[in-house]
Amino acid sequence: MRFTLLFLIGFMAAGHYSGAQTASSVKLNPLPEDLQAWKRYEPALKFSGLRVTAEGIIFNAGKYRDAAQFFREKYDGMIAEIVPFTPYTCPAGQAFTEPSRRNGKKAFNGIPVVPVYRSKILRLNEQGRSSYKPNDLVYVSLGSLPAGIPDLREINILFLKNNRICGMVSFHHLRDTMFRYYPRIPLILIPPPDLCTCYQPPEKLQTVSFRFYYAVNETIPDPQMIQRVQNFLHDNFSGISRITVTAFASVEGNYPVNYRLFLSRAAILSDSMRKHVPEKVGFSITATENWEMFRQQMNDPSLSFLKNSDTAKIRKYVNENALGSLRPLLDAQRYSEVMVCFFPSVPLETVHRQALAEYLILFRKYRLQFQKQPDAPLPKDAVKKMSDILDYLLLELQSGSLSGQAVDTLPLLADMQVFKQPLMPGLSMAKDPFSSLAARKIWFDLHYRSKELNEDQELRFLMLLSGIDGAPPEAEYNFQARLINSAPLKTPSDFSFFSSPERVLRLTAPAGKKLPENGLDQMRLFAHFEKINQTVQKGYEKFGEATSSLRYIYQYYKTKAPSPGFRKDLARLFMTFLAYDYATGILEPLIMPEVTDNEAYRLWLKIFYVKNGVRDLKPEWYEPLFKAASVLSPADFCKLFEEEERINFQILDYRPLWDLYCKNRSK
Repeated sequence: MRFTLLFLIGFMAAGHYSGAQTASSVKLNPLPEDLQAWKRYEPALKFSGLRVTAEGIIFNAGKYRDAAQFFREKYDGMIAEIVPFTPYTCPAGQAFTEPSRRNGKKAFNGIPVVPVYRSKILRLNEQGRSSYKPNDLVYVSLGSLPAGIPDLREINILFLKNNRICGMVSFHHLRDTMFRYYPRIPLILIPPPDLCTCYQPPEKLQTVSFRFYYAVNETIPDPQMIQRVQNFLHDNFSGISRITVTAFASVEGNYPVNYRLFLSRAAILSDSMRKHVPEKVGFSITATENWEMFRQQMNDPSLSFLKNSDTAKIRKYVNENALGSLRPLLDAQRYSEVMVCFFPSVPLETVHRQALAEYLILFRKYRLQFQKQPDAPLPKDAVKKMSDILDYLLLELQSGSLSGQAVDTLPLLADMQVFKQPLMPGLSMAKDPFSSLAARKIWFDLHYRSKELNEDQELRFLMLLSGIDGAPPEAEYNFQARLINSAPLKTPSDFSFFSSPERVLRLTAPAGKKLPENGLDQMRLFAHFEKINQTVQKGYEKFGEATSSLRYIYQYYKTKAPSPGFRKDLARLFMTFLAYDYATGILEPLIMPEVTDNEAYRLWLKIFYVKNGVRDLKPEWYEPLFKAASVLSPADFCKLFEEEERINFQILDYRPLWDLYCKNRSK
């Protein structure tokens, strides 16, 4: 906190006084020809201030380039006037009896110090050149306080044009304040990454066959053989790729009967297996009379005479001899065959080793390619392949089938130093060709393994992930929340070391993001407080940059009432930026329509007269003080003008107010 001394300008008019370059020789100019010129340059001194130190009275006259325009002539200058409270002591009655500016009988209300003129103000050498640079602030020493001056005093600065008084500034005694706003923003869950199940470990397809033989006219296979097949399917369930069923009828008999037989045999077998394989497994079914085998059998010399016979003649011969010499041949034709294509079951550890090895081979290959040709993009299919393998490994980690160490040791970036370097602005992996791999791993860890991360690791991961295209907005939200939540433990510059109010405001801008509104509200408020804190460091000239943030803070607390104590803090904060309407407005709920907080009421009155000044006011502008006399106790009313933090007591130059003050002083 500090005392900000902002001046209140009043212009004087009275008779002439004789003299040359001493305090007594300064002349009051009733109609100064240069007065309008002085007013034209007034903005140059708008943010002037006063300090009283052991070295004397120091006045801040603004930037040199502006002060040089203001103090243009040899006897343009300024003089400090010390006004002790003594004349306002009611029993003495000096305020309106002794000659003073109040009654037009003297140039001064108090004790003048020796005037200071252009050459000293601007530090001009013999050649008329200044040691100041255009943007340097001009601090003017106006002399020391005369001995015996009490602490309860006012200091006015009187401006001189050609050694004539043409204007005056008075100062207020209100403390302003600056503080940072420290919300506590709950972190939110990072959504799970969409991991692809595209990767298939390298496997070798194998085939096994099962054959079922039938008696004449039978369709039911041997139950023990059926059980054997089903056991095999169960043992290799996940690896089964395809099943082929081939059913035959022997060539004896007639086709209609045989048709029923081979179809029934195929159906019974396929139905017995469908419940024992994954739904996605395809079945291929073939059923027919087994003429192909019989033609092979006709190669026997005893049947070679049938080779040139038609089907009807052959079937007639077969039927006549079915129970004789042909029976073994026909029994061999009467069977079904099941062929199972499958990937043999491999121990999961072996599959993991294969996947890890495949990933490392690909990564090393393309990292070497990048090192040789850093400007050449990597093949998209290569990065996609590595991404698929990494997703598979992460899914295995999630299921508990793979250890975290196996995945944590994988290389994810061409330059892995970003995971080891100290946290600093600009730390990013966005330009790394493998950044999509690292992003998937970080995203996975933030969602599934957040409890394993310490605060620094989590902050690093959030920082790295939030800079990647396609990252979830929750990552940027949690990154900013982490910074904001840790702000009270660090210096004010630490937040801006990693982020900025503008970045927070971009995050909180409406954009269809499903983020908690209450958290976004607190982030916006924090960002606006940070913005005004940064602005005040730039100096008075940059106060305009805080306008929108001050408006936001004021409007926010109009709808969400703060505590009475915080209202007073906000009022002083607004005072820092000369936002008097906000300063008084934030206090009004405590004093209107009835005064419920006397401290807030006294502060409101002091701010009101900083805003409107204490000189040459219209009678109605004194009304708040007359009303205050009926609300406050006589002692509290008098303290408005007597405390260290007070209304400039020269407002008592208004005789009705001085009379009211004296009336309360006597109670």
